[in-house]
Amino acid sequence: MRSASPNGVIIAMIALVCGATNQVDAGETLLFERFGDGVTERAVTVQEDWSPDLVEVLSRTFVGQKRGAKGLYRLTIGKGRNDIERSIGEFIKPSRYASIASEVYNRQPIFPTVAQVVGIGGSAVLQVRSGDRYYQTILAGNDPTRFKINNQPFHLLHFWLSGNRTPFFITTLFLQVSGPLSKTNSLAALKFLKQQTGMTNVVIVVRQDDWFVENEHFPALYPFSPNPRFPSEAEFRRGRSIACSESPRVRAACSEER
Repeated sequence: MRSASPNGVIIAMIALVCGATNQVDAGETLLFERFGDGVTERAVTVQEDWSPDLVEVLSRTFVGQKRGAKGLYRLTIGKGRNDIERSIGEFIKPSRYASIASEVYNRQPIFPTVAQVVGIGGSAVLQVRSGDRYYQTILAGNDPTRFKINNQPFHLLHFWLSGNRTPFFITTLFLQVSGPLSKTNSLAALKFLKQQTGMTNVVIVVRQDDWFVENEHFPALYPFSPNPRFPSEAEFRRGRSIACSESPRVRAACSEER
C-alpha cells in the first residue's frame, strides 16, 4: 500500500500476505518497508543464505543509501519471518506477564537469528544475535543508540512507527537509562532525539532495564542485549518507567508509571 500525504511524506508497506514474496536480491526477500515523520524502516529475510558476511554486506549497503540524511532508520535482517517478528514486536503478543512468560519459555529456539542496523544521520551500528552469540559493529560514525543527558547515559533500545500518514505518525522510542529515573532528563532525551532525527510526534518510554514486557510494541525477550534474560514477575513489577510525549499539538509532558 502506498499513499502520499499533503506535505509529501510517503509511507510504504510491503508485506508477505498469503504466501506472496518480494525478491529484492538473490539472497534477500523484502518483508516490509515503511517510512514517515523522519523514520525509515525495512525488514528482509535471507533464510538459508544467512551468514555474517552477507549480513554485513546488506547492512553496509543500507547505511550507504541512508547515511547523511537526517532521520532515524533501521534495517532488520532475519533468517526467517519469525525471527523478524520476535525481534521488532511485529506481531500481537499477550498483554499480561503470565501469558508472555509462557510464550517465551516455550520457544524453540529461545533466541532468534537476526541482525539489526540502527542509524541516525551519519552514524550507524550493526547488532547481531545468532543463538547464544551476540556482537555489534559500528558501521559509520559513532554508536547513535547511546548518548548522555546531563552526564546520565541513555541507550535507545527499540522504536516503533505507527500511523499511516502525516500528521498521524507516532514514533515510540524505548530507552534504557543508567542511574535514577528522572523526568527532567527523560524530557531532555526526548527533545534531543527529536532534534537529531526531525521527528515531530514522539513518545519515549524509559526504564532502568530492558524489561518492557507488557508493552505490545517491544520484543517479549529483547535479543540485542549481550546477556538477555527474561525477568521473574516480581523483578518486572518492581521496575518503574517514565513516559514522555510531545507533538505539534500537545505540549511536552512526562508521567511516571509502574
